Amino acid sequence: MQVSEAKAEWRSILCETNATSAKIKQIQRALRADGFDPGPIDGVIRDKTMRAVNAYQRRKGLPVDAYLNLETVKALGVSPQ
Repeated sequence: MQVSEAKAEWRSILCETNATSAKIKQIQRALRADGFDPGPIDGVIRDKTMRAVNAYQRRKGLPVDAYLNLETVKALGVSPQ
């Protein structure tokens, strides 16, 4: 039984060049300021940070995936550059 048609979506994500420790700290601080616990503000993307990112994405109606997509970064008020 098919529930729905399959679809593919392209999303821009924070690339390794822009995913510096300082940038990740900005994202972690923004998550914490918005009431989401990213764990330690250490500039490292760990499971707790991604759980906070995904919870933020769900609450804001953003695409939820395993990456820090640029739409989420911008919604947090963090520059992707």
